[in-house]
Amino acid sequence: MEEMKHVVDELPTEKAPGPDGFTGAFYKKCWHIVKGDVLAAMNCIHDLRAGPMGRMNGANIILIPKKDVAVHPYDFRPISLIHSFAKLVTKTLAIRLSTDLAGTERLY
Repeated sequence: MEEMKHVVDELPTEKAPGPDGFTGAFYKKCWHIVKGDVLAAMNCIHDLRAGPMGRMNGANIILIPKKDVAVHPYDFRPISLIHSFAKLVTKTLAIRLSTDLAGTERLY
């Protein structure tokens, strides 16, 4: 529970939402409501009881224009929008790996 709360606290609040529409701000403000479901889902992944993850593993690549009249490819900035739960999973794994690699220190 503490590990997931730490991961949620580290999520950026102002990032664009993914295909699921949730942001870090959502998880931070609604953690008391969604924590049970998030922890249950994380436990399923940890216990290798997760079903097909094709939908969660998907991402939308969006091109954001850098200026008012964007014509050439270099006039755009690509961003990748992934599902918020996938962000929670990958952030948790990254923190665990950084802790394992650095002993007790975290690299982030």
